[in-house]
Amino acid sequence: MELLDENEIKAELVGMMEELHSFFVENHLDYSIDAGTLLGAVRHGGFIPWDDDIDVGMLRSDYDNLVSMIKSGTYRLKSNYEFIGYELGNDERPFLKFINKDINVEGNDEFDRFLWIDIFPFDAMPNHFSWFHEQFICRFLLNIAVTKHCDSYLRYMKEQRSIFKRTYTRMLKGLFFWCSSSRVNQWIINSAKRFRLDKCNRVGDMTCGGVPVPRRIFDEYSDYSFEHILVKGVKDFDTYLKANYGEYMILPPEEKRRNHGTKAWRTRDEE
Repeated sequence: MELLDENEIKAELVGMMEELHSFFVENHLDYSIDAGTLLGAVRHGGFIPWDDDIDVGMLRSDYDNLVSMIKSGTYRLKSNYEFIGYELGNDERPFLKFINKDINVEGNDEFDRFLWIDIFPFDAMPNHFSWFHEQFICRFLLNIAVTKHCDSYLRYMKEQRSIFKRTYTRMLKGLFFWCSSSRVNQWIINSAKRFRLDKCNRVGDMTCGGVPVPRRIFDEYSDYSFEHILVKGVKDFDTYLKANYGEYMILPPEEKRRNHGTKAWRTRDEE
């Protein structure tokens, strides 16, 4: 087994993103590169130099259309590509992943077996008491979800420096030991989808704990250069990036420049 180096992993991810972009365009689904991927496109013209993943975001309406399309089988992909997620019945997370089955990985998440691109739904945030809605999902339900998987729980407890948060998470593990991972995922999705997009002023990636942003920024999209390909992103990147990163054009200190530490190798190397 020969491990891919960082540049080879990034090249594979770019190829996957090119395929995913074509798929979205052909099926009239709006999307935006998300989080550090959008930051990388704006600040570096591609990957953040120390990053090694790609994230995509979609409004819940487009995301649900994607899920329905996948379930119905009315789509075409290369044989080595696949969508996985709790709503599809083939993964343990309440959002989708686009995977390349030709590339095996060993990452921080015990569920990741193949190289992936995350696809997150952006859900409506209520105009009033949005802080409580966000805390309920991101600080309560997502914390319960962490306790349902041994590796995730142990890693969280090891990395968490706050005694209060460790105690709180340990308490949740005891109180909700009777809940299955599937039930918790359904709670997260139902809670995230509670409010209508056309009635709310803000949206957020609630299934993974993202920062809420104005709903209006998803009204317009632009083309962005990412490495050597074109991808889509929200036109008002400034509002999005300031909400998530503050002064986003300033590089973080070196001690905070971390990647996922993903180890990857080609499937055929094992044959």
